[in-house]
Amino acid sequence: MIKSILNSKYSKFIIASFVPVIISTVAVFLCDLENIRWLRMVWNYFLAVIPVYMALLANNYYVENKKPAFVFFSILWLLFFPNSIYMLTDFKYLCTYDLELWSYFRILGENIALWILLANLVISITLGVLAGLVSLNLMHKILKDKFSKSFSWILIAVVSLISSFGVYIGRFARLNSWDIVLPEKLFDDTIRVMTPFAPVFILIFTIITLLLYMGYYFFIRIIKSK
Repeated sequence: MIKSILNSKYSKFIIASFVPVIISTVAVFLCDLENIRWLRMVWNYFLAVIPVYMALLANNYYVENKKPAFVFFSILWLLFFPNSIYMLTDFKYLCTYDLELWSYFRILGENIALWILLANLVISITLGVLAGLVSLNLMHKILKDKFSKSFSWILIAVVSLISSFGVYIGRFARLNSWDIVLPEKLFDDTIRVMTPFAPVFILIFTIITLLLYMGYYFFIRIIKSK
């Protein structure tokens, strides 16, 4: 089973996608040797692609009608799925460069470091979000098989809402998927960051997730219909 998953087109895409992410990340790092934080982008991308493998495992056990294993990997998928959408918040790193440097760049167009950083963010974030959408589509197929088509979309909306909540506490409380094993810390840190801004952020990211997935879903349907 593991071998078939690793040899699947999804896994091959994930493995190949690490190449541009690593190359662009190393390029940014070389432009700013004193700041090792740029290497985090590879780690963030690694977390973003985990949902694909969780979805593949869940799908495999669903087909084999092994409910405990299916439920287990479905829960793991839900826990790690927000890591993919979370990558959209990594655009904050563009603020690393102050306004004066940005103005200089606009006038002279010689700030190569900013171009490389922008390329790294676009490549990593695009591929990370795409991986999340692929995994969501795999789970959506299961939902459509178990429930009606319309109800499956309602569940997709619920997943988007839960995911957006995960993105919020991940960004502002600095919580990770595995913090679920520390319920007291999870609860305390979540309550700490629940401000009036929280529902606004969560709503915006829920809409973004739904729109991105709808775009992906219908694009795939158009491609398959040709």
